[in-house]
Amino acid sequence: MAGLVVAAMAVLITMDIAVRSLFGTTLIYGGVGELSGYALALVTVWGASLTLLNRGHIRIDTVQMILPRAGIVFVDLIAAISFMLATALLTWTGWQTFARSLKLGSRSMTPLATTLAIPQGLWIAGLVLLTITSTWLVVRALYLIGSGREIEARPLIGTRLVSEEIEDQKVASGKEAPHA
Repeated sequence: MAGLVVAAMAVLITMDIAVRSLFGTTLIYGGVGELSGYALALVTVWGASLTLLNRGHIRIDTVQMILPRAGIVFVDLIAAISFMLATALLTWTGWQTFARSLKLGSRSMTPLATTLAIPQGLWIAGLVLLTITSTWLVVRALYLIGSGREIEARPLIGTRLVSEEIEDQKVASGKEAPHA
Protein backbone atom coordinates (compact mmCIF):
# COMPACT_ATOMS: atom_id res chain seq x y z
CA MET A 1 0.00 0.00 0.00
CA ALA A 2 2.81 2.40 0.89
CA GLY A 3 4.53 1.69 -2.40
CA LEU A 4 1.32 2.45 -4.30
CA VAL A 5 0.95 5.76 -2.48
CA VAL A 6 4.54 6.74 -3.29
CA ALA A 7 4.09 5.66 -6.93
CA ALA A 8 0.84 7.64 -7.20
CA MET A 9 2.55 10.72 -5.78
CA ALA A 10 5.43 10.31 -8.25
CA VAL A 11 2.97 10.13 -11.15
CA LEU A 12 1.07 13.16 -9.84
CA ILE A 13 4.27 15.18 -9.41
CA THR A 14 5.44 14.21 -12.91
CA MET A 15 2.09 15.21 -14.39
CA ASP A 16 2.16 18.51 -12.51
CA ILE A 17 5.66 19.30 -13.81
CA ALA A 18 4.58 18.45 -17.36
CA VAL A 19 1.44 20.60 -17.12
CA ARG A 20 3.48 23.50 -15.71
CA SER A 21 6.09 23.18 -18.47
CA LEU A 22 3.59 22.85 -21.31
CA PHE A 23 0.69 25.03 -20.19
CA GLY A 24 2.08 27.34 -17.49
CA THR A 25 -0.41 26.20 -14.85
CA THR A 26 -0.60 23.47 -12.21
CA LEU A 27 -2.91 20.52 -11.65
CA ILE A 28 -4.07 21.41 -8.15
CA TYR A 29 -3.16 25.08 -7.82
CA GLY A 30 0.13 24.35 -6.13
CA GLY A 31 -1.25 21.59 -3.91
CA VAL A 32 0.72 18.69 -5.37
CA GLY A 33 3.72 19.49 -3.18
CA GLU A 34 1.52 19.76 -0.11
CA LEU A 35 -0.28 16.48 -0.80
CA SER A 36 2.96 14.63 -1.54
CA GLY A 37 4.44 15.92 1.73
CA TYR A 38 1.47 14.57 3.67
CA ALA A 39 1.67 11.27 1.79
CA LEU A 40 5.38 10.90 2.52
CA ALA A 41 4.89 11.63 6.22
CA LEU A 42 2.04 9.12 6.52
CA VAL A 43 3.71 6.37 4.52
CA THR A 44 6.89 6.76 6.56
CA VAL A 45 5.33 6.69 10.02
CA TRP A 46 2.82 3.92 9.27
CA GLY A 47 5.47 1.80 7.57
CA ALA A 48 7.93 2.24 10.44
CA SER A 49 6.04 -0.16 12.74
CA LEU A 50 6.04 -2.94 10.18
CA THR A 51 9.71 -2.27 9.42
CA LEU A 52 10.45 -2.48 13.15
CA LEU A 53 8.63 -5.81 13.46
CA ASN A 54 10.51 -7.14 10.41
CA ARG A 55 13.82 -5.88 11.85
CA GLY A 56 14.35 -3.76 8.77
CA HIS A 57 15.66 -0.59 10.40
CA ILE A 58 19.28 -0.07 9.53
CA ARG A 59 21.95 -0.08 12.23
CA ILE A 60 25.68 0.00 11.87
CA ASP A 61 26.69 -3.38 13.23
CA THR A 62 30.47 -3.03 13.08
CA VAL A 63 30.73 -2.97 16.87
CA GLN A 64 28.47 -5.99 17.18
CA MET A 65 30.83 -8.08 15.07
CA ILE A 66 33.54 -7.85 17.74
CA LEU A 67 31.31 -8.28 20.80
CA PRO A 68 30.50 -11.52 22.60
CA ARG A 69 26.86 -12.68 22.42
CA ALA A 70 25.94 -11.02 25.75
CA GLY A 71 27.42 -7.75 24.49
CA ILE A 72 25.39 -7.93 21.29
CA VAL A 73 22.15 -8.35 23.24
CA PHE A 74 23.10 -5.39 25.44
CA VAL A 75 23.80 -3.18 22.39
CA ASP A 76 20.53 -4.33 20.79
CA LEU A 77 18.65 -3.50 23.98
CA ILE A 78 20.22 -0.02 24.19
CA ALA A 79 19.25 0.60 20.54
CA ALA A 80 15.68 -0.63 21.11
CA ILE A 81 15.25 1.50 24.23
CA SER A 82 16.67 4.54 22.43
CA PHE A 83 14.27 4.00 19.52
CA MET A 84 11.35 3.61 21.91
CA LEU A 85 12.23 6.81 23.80
CA ALA A 86 12.72 8.75 20.56
CA THR A 87 9.34 7.63 19.21
CA ALA A 88 7.66 8.44 22.52
CA LEU A 89 9.17 11.94 22.51
CA LEU A 90 8.19 12.48 18.88
CA THR A 91 4.66 11.26 19.61
CA TRP A 92 4.31 13.56 22.61
CA THR A 93 5.64 16.56 20.67
CA GLY A 94 3.48 15.72 17.66
CA TRP A 95 0.43 15.40 19.90
CA GLN A 96 1.03 18.93 21.21
CA THR A 97 1.12 20.24 17.64
CA PHE A 98 -1.98 18.26 16.65
CA ALA A 99 -3.95 19.41 19.72
CA ARG A 100 -3.05 23.05 19.05
CA SER A 101 -4.01 22.79 15.36
CA LEU A 102 -7.30 21.16 16.33
CA LYS A 103 -8.05 23.77 18.99
CA LEU A 104 -7.25 26.71 16.70
CA GLY A 105 -8.75 25.18 13.55
CA SER A 106 -5.42 25.76 11.80
CA ARG A 107 -5.19 25.51 8.05
CA SER A 108 -2.16 25.20 5.80
CA MET A 109 -0.87 28.41 4.25
CA THR A 110 -1.26 27.05 0.73
CA PRO A 111 -3.91 27.39 -1.95
CA LEU A 112 -5.51 24.16 -0.66
CA ALA A 113 -5.89 25.58 2.88
CA THR A 114 -5.96 22.04 4.29
CA THR A 115 -7.34 21.64 7.80
CA LEU A 116 -4.07 20.62 9.45
CA ALA A 117 -5.69 18.44 12.11
CA ILE A 118 -6.58 15.87 9.43
CA PRO A 119 -3.09 14.95 8.17
CA GLN A 120 -1.63 15.59 11.64
CA GLY A 121 -4.20 13.26 13.23
CA LEU A 122 -3.35 10.47 10.80
CA TRP A 123 0.35 11.10 11.45
CA ILE A 124 -0.14 11.00 15.24
CA ALA A 125 -2.11 7.75 14.97
CA GLY A 126 0.85 6.22 13.14
CA LEU A 127 3.26 7.56 15.75
CA VAL A 128 1.13 6.12 18.56
CA LEU A 129 1.21 2.73 16.83
CA LEU A 130 5.00 3.00 16.43
CA THR A 131 5.44 3.92 20.11
CA ILE A 132 3.22 1.03 21.23
CA THR A 133 5.06 -1.39 18.94
CA SER A 134 8.52 -0.31 20.08
CA THR A 135 7.48 -0.33 23.75
CA TRP A 136 6.02 -3.84 23.42
CA LEU A 137 9.25 -5.11 21.82
CA VAL A 138 11.39 -3.57 24.59
CA VAL A 139 9.17 -4.91 27.39
CA ARG A 140 9.11 -8.38 25.82
CA ALA A 141 12.89 -8.35 25.29
CA LEU A 142 13.49 -7.23 28.89
CA TYR A 143 11.27 -10.07 30.10
CA LEU A 144 13.17 -12.62 28.00
CA ILE A 145 16.57 -11.26 29.05
CA GLY A 146 15.47 -11.24 32.70
CA SER A 147 14.39 -14.87 32.29
CA GLY A 148 17.84 -15.80 30.99
CA ARG A 149 16.55 -16.25 27.44
CA GLU A 150 18.75 -13.70 25.66
CA ILE A 151 18.82 -15.76 22.45
CA GLU A 152 15.03 -15.43 22.17
CA ALA A 153 15.24 -11.65 22.68
CA ARG A 154 17.55 -11.12 19.71
CA PRO A 155 14.89 -11.72 17.01
CA LEU A 156 12.75 -9.05 18.70
CA ILE A 157 15.28 -6.25 19.00
CA GLY A 158 18.37 -7.25 17.02
CA THR A 159 19.31 -6.55 13.46
CA ARG A 160 18.90 -9.28 10.90
CA LEU A 161 21.94 -11.50 10.63
CA VAL A 162 23.67 -11.99 7.28
CA SER A 163 22.75 -15.69 7.47
CA GLU A 164 19.07 -14.73 7.82
CA GLU A 165 19.30 -12.43 4.81
CA ILE A 166 20.92 -15.20 2.74
CA GLU A 167 18.24 -17.68 3.82
CA ASP A 168 15.48 -15.21 2.84
CA GLN A 169 17.08 -14.72 -0.57
CA LYS A 170 17.26 -18.48 -1.13
CA VAL A 171 13.59 -18.88 -0.21
CA ALA A 172 12.57 -15.91 -2.39
CA SER A 173 14.43 -17.31 -5.38
CA GLY A 174 12.85 -20.74 -4.89
CA LYS A 175 16.21 -22.48 -4.39
CA GLU A 176 15.36 -23.67 -0.92
CA ALA A 177 12.15 -24.34 0.96
CA PRO A 178 11.52 -22.32 4.14
CA HIS A 179 12.34 -24.04 7.41
CA ALA A 180 9.41 -24.91 9.64
